[in-house]
Amino acid sequence: KTKKGPDLTAPKIESTSIKNNGIVANYVNSVLLDLKLNEPSYCRHDIKNKLYDEMTNQSICDDEFSLIPSDYICTTALTGLKKGTNTYYFKCRDLKNNTNSSNRVNHFNIGRHYIEKAQ
Repeated sequence: KTKKGPDLTAPKIESTSIKNNGIVANYVNSVLLDLKLNEPSYCRHDIKNKLYDEMTNQSICDDEFSLIPSDYICTTALTGLKKGTNTYYFKCRDLKNNTNSSNRVNHFNIGRHYIEKAQ
């Protein structure tokens, strides 16, 4: 439920399209990933833990507020996956410029891919 007043809260990544410990096909070098958020946002990711403004990869996001309760989705392409563990860091910023103070960290393993949820 939305409260009246200024928005001072950063967006929250509620889930991802590849579930925690989910399996992705072997020999994949790129994958599309959806992030489900609690509010319209802009998301970025990188292979290194960086500030939001320093992250180089942007997502395509739902960035308009809906009066009807709905999920807000950001879709991103994770490329350059290699054999072994692949780690990506995600941060999101809402329409009022509130940004996550901590990353969501996702780890992928090639051959047996999984995402580890870290808050």
